[in-house]
Amino acid sequence: WKIVGETLCVTTNYEPSEACTLYPAGKKPGDEFEINSPQGTVSIGGLPVSQEFIWCFVLSMVLLAVFSAFFKFSKAGVAMRATAFNQQTAQSMGISVKSIFALSWIISAIVSGIGGVLIGNINGINSSLYHFGLKVFPATILGGLDSILGAALGGLIIGLLVVGTMLALV
Repeated sequence: WKIVGETLCVTTNYEPSEACTLYPAGKKPGDEFEINSPQGTVSIGGLPVSQEFIWCFVLSMVLLAVFSAFFKFSKAGVAMRATAFNQQTAQSMGISVKSIFALSWIISAIVSGIGGVLIGNINGINSSLYHFGLKVFPATILGGLDSILGAALGGLIIGLLVVGTMLALV
């Protein structure tokens, strides 16, 4: 990584691209710096597992817990659930359905961004990322559209099926 001018330029194996205009603490234009991500492997049950996978899994589980708590305990989360169940009834109870729709799109964008960062951290960013998107839909349908835990379990099942299929083809 190198700060050039007023932008932070990210250099990949292919070509440099501008990422953002933020500087790390104590750095100024022209300074070089390095971002350290977890490297190495950890043995779990005799299988080597990359630390990147472990950190992404832990962060995903924490975010899943926060997301579940949001829907169960926050006023906005309960309003979102009520709106999803029945819009007319939610509106008659004083819930602004338009605001709930806007909030759901905002949350969707945030969650998609976090997911993209986690997947990009593991796989890199290339044209084959659409495969992940194609696996999300059956996982969500399998787990249920109205259940966060069900969607997570659906993702686990689809992931195990994909790995099992890949191992069977080898």
